[in-house]
Amino acid sequence: MSTIETLLHSKQVSVPPFESELLLAHALKKTRTFVIAHPEYPVTEKREKLFLSLARRRSRHEPVALITGHKEFYGREFLVNEHTLVPRPETELLVEKLLDDILGTGLSTQEKRANAKRPTLVLDIGTGSGNIITTIVKELEANSIDEKKFTFVASDLSREALLMARKNSSRHGARKNIRFVHSDLLKKLPKRFFYGATDMCIAANLPYLSEKEFLDAPVDIRMFEPALALESGADGLDHYRKLFEELRTIFQNCRETSARITIFIEISPSQKARVSKLVADIFPNATQAFFKDISKKWRLAKIVLVTSPHARRKT
Repeated sequence: MSTIETLLHSKQVSVPPFESELLLAHALKKTRTFVIAHPEYPVTEKREKLFLSLARRRSRHEPVALITGHKEFYGREFLVNEHTLVPRPETELLVEKLLDDILGTGLSTQEKRANAKRPTLVLDIGTGSGNIITTIVKELEANSIDEKKFTFVASDLSREALLMARKNSSRHGARKNIRFVHSDLLKKLPKRFFYGATDMCIAANLPYLSEKEFLDAPVDIRMFEPALALESGADGLDHYRKLFEELRTIFQNCRETSARITIFIEISPSQKARVSKLVADIFPNATQAFFKDISKKWRLAKIVLVTSPHARRKT
């Protein structure tokens, strides 16, 4: 009978050690920590065959997360499939900065108390697996933040992705907090979401690969992850351009109170200058900040708007 050690060093396995450990852990229904700590553990023939079949799939470039059906994000496991983008570690930066904004990191105690009373809309556009919005809800809960002041909304163009997002929110006990909406960006979002909130935090990890970048992407990404969640026109900014224009229209026509709107978007490192110009063209009074990821590459843009009240237009 084979053991964990013999299988991990088998010539039949042609994937990197870290991925082999994850796949063997999945085949054994154990954790990777268990696999590393118990090299002598006996593996039945059935489990061995399963592991080798998983390794063959990986050798044909299928992502590990899609083989196992889950991916860790911000310390939690999220279900994924061919309809959802696999959560990336880089996106944890977006969650971190958005939470800092909600929690008032860096503010005085008096400012935090004032913010605690302001109704807040948290909107996740292009939610995919729901990893961002679910993580935000759970982290606020962990910080003992009163959730009554929040309205949590997540949207996606893909019905299949929304189904997975709902499953993930339920698995983590956040389903009752989140309103899921099938929508192309903001089109089908009820306008009432934008009326009462005096603070808005918008997260958007939308497609940002250019057509060329998508064609040049690794096979793992190009062949197995949904193009709908990756490619965005000639410069990679079609989705963000459309989102900003829709937001501008909403804020011009649907605001009856002043509001502070903070938008967090994930970008490609090469897009920093173009995103900055795009924001300045559409929101000339907005403030901008950019942040680097763990690899020291520009990955996140933060855009802050302060809107003035408008009388609601009759339709």
